[in-house]
Amino acid sequence: MDITWKCIEHSRSKVPGKHAIVVGYTGKGGPGSVVCAIPLYDLRDYNFDGSISVGERLVGSGWWPSMGVDDLVIGASEADFKIEAGRAAHDIFFSNAAVEDTLRLAYSVAYKAAIEINVKRLLMPGVQLTLAASALKDMEIAGKVIQFVVKTAVEKAVIAALT
Repeated sequence: MDITWKCIEHSRSKVPGKHAIVVGYTGKGGPGSVVCAIPLYDLRDYNFDGSISVGERLVGSGWWPSMGVDDLVIGASEADFKIEAGRAAHDIFFSNAAVEDTLRLAYSVAYKAAIEINVKRLLMPGVQLTLAASALKDMEIAGKVIQFVVKTAVEKAVIAALT
């Protein structure tokens, strides 16, 4: 199998020669021909200005809790160069696979964020109340009344989380 190698510039590059992509494909190109695509630039350069800003560095590192937004940005950046490579080799399948991977990632990020929001909003107060209830065991009758109130609140939180 003969592989043709082609070096292309990303279409959104603002600095000539800074955002190169090497594409390896079979034959004359076309659907199903891309076998390799390698970006020769830092994928954290999301705005294609030729440098990695502090914000781009932070997003690329996943340093802060962001409900998965950083994962989505990084995944989109990875898909972006693959789409460019597919266009250069006229391989619509390669480009579409990159788009599909990004859509799967977006679904996964949204799913995880929804779970995280629900856990923080509904279940964590219940867990905290349960811990508080265990501290009230030695308070005789008042402690039992408070434990009943806490147990009811925890049950409501769990039911709300499940429905």
